Amino acid sequence: MTILRLILTNRWAQGLAVGLAFLALIFALDRCAKYAMGEMQESATEAGVQKERAESSAVIINQVEKANAAAEKVRRAGGAERADCLRDNRHPENC
Repeated sequence: MTILRLILTNRWAQGLAVGLAFLALIFALDRCAKYAMGEMQESATEAGVQKERAESSAVIINQVEKANAAAEKVRRAGGAERADCLRDNRHPENC
């Protein structure tokens, strides 16, 4: 007696086959859901990292612009601050 003939003729075997098919379906859905959630989490994490990099880059650019403006102001104005800087600094090019 083959398995197919057993399933076709015996109610107990039919119930067992349906139960196994149901468990296989549940297992496949669980695997698909885990994969999808993992991909979504990875995608969200990557998007968060990119957003954080962009925000920190904007902050750094603003700070550099302010520093350059202050340096230019000191260069143009000269004065006591620049003289103190030149006197105390080991690297005058930083003044």
